Amino acid sequence: MPKEDKIEDWILKENVCFLSFLAGYSDAEGNFGVYSKRARFRVGSYDKNILRQIANKLNLLGINAKFNLEGKAIAEKHNKDFYRVSINDKSSLLDFINLIKPYIKHNKRYKDMILCENNIFERNKKYIEKK
Repeated sequence: MPKEDKIEDWILKENVCFLSFLAGYSDAEGNFGVYSKRARFRVGSYDKNILRQIANKLNLLGINAKFNLEGKAIAEKHNKDFYRVSINDKSSLLDFINLIKPYIKHNKRYKDMILCENNIFERNKKYIEKK
């Protein structure tokens, strides 16, 4: 089956289809993690157009998603340019987690997502306590 660097329109039109697609793509290519005590989500691949479509759709859903060229093609390291979509803002990440949680099937991805969610709750709790 040929691999195309695009998400079909019917997937992008329906949020349930898009979130199911993104969960599967994330199970394979993404990760949730806590770095420097801050939760974040990243998904990266050589699929420039798919990742651009993901970032655009997430932004339409109110999620602050960044699309970046992570690494240029270097013969010794990468055959193609490597791209990444990231969600670093805690309110956007929490909204994203709430949207995607029902669709994540990969056990490690799910556990890491819950760790990120708890990190955000703890950070928010500390912020409220300071007020």
